[in-house]
Amino acid sequence: MTTPFDLDGYLARIRWNGPREPTRTTLESVLRAHMLAVPFENLDVLLGRGIRIDVEGVYAKLVTARRGGYCFEHGTLLLAALQHLGFQPVAHAARVIQLRPRAEAPLTHMFLTVQMGGQTLVLDPGFGGHAPRVLVPLTGDEVRDGDDTHRMVRRGNDWALEARIDGVPTALWSS
Repeated sequence: MTTPFDLDGYLARIRWNGPREPTRTTLESVLRAHMLAVPFENLDVLLGRGIRIDVEGVYAKLVTARRGGYCFEHGTLLLAALQHLGFQPVAHAARVIQLRPRAEAPLTHMFLTVQMGGQTLVLDPGFGGHAPRVLVPLTGDEVRDGDDTHRMVRRGNDWALEARIDGVPTALWSS
């Protein structure tokens, strides 16, 4: 038996009851609430268990069972929620390059973009500890959230998410 996506159930899981209009404020508020309520977790990956990344499977795990998930699960769940709120998110794959060269990194990360106000905004709900809890414009401009600073930087034909870690600009992933 599958669990259909239920927007009210999702919003209750992330403890968010704000406006449901597809505005920048709604987008950023839902992203932040999602990231604060649904933890990063990759236990199933580490234990060699099968992982479902379809909407019903992800909803059952992250919302109904109140567990955390890894990037593809977070991205799939947030993508569905944003669609139900009237946004048109796009899913993308990226290479995690924080600890290895891009040439050695497979496409193992998922992030989202949303077009809004003539700008492309990057949302990364499932990177874990260094992920931005704010929208990152695809412009190279830095965004701050408390002590965290992120920006998208151009690297040849790719874009990379960069975070300041201990004051040092560090590329996390590249698309």
